Amino acid sequence: MTETIHLPYLEPWDWQQFHRHFALRLLPGVERLDPRGYARTLRLGDARGWLSVSAADDRPALELTLSDSLRHASQPLVAQVRKMFDLDADPQAIAEHFAGDP
Repeated sequence: MTETIHLPYLEPWDWQQFHRHFALRLLPGVERLDPRGYARTLRLGDARGWLSVSAADDRPALELTLSDSLRHASQPLVAQVRKMFDLDADPQAIAEHFAGDP
């Protein structure tokens, strides 16, 4: 059994931007990337498993799915994935800040 957690973000967050970023840095045999999602295997302490991330269809959020072996570590993994995908940023504020910069 797996666990899926919704990670909300502020719009206009751009999946394609992160897709391009990860495509350039993909670790073969560890990470997988397709047009709608990202997945990787990992070890956290003694636990080994996988996580996958995809854009939710019905809300501004990413869906984080954890293998059963990592369910006990959902809190630190949520924090890491939020950081990895920059989900706590305010894209509108960033765009406004740089709007006048040539």
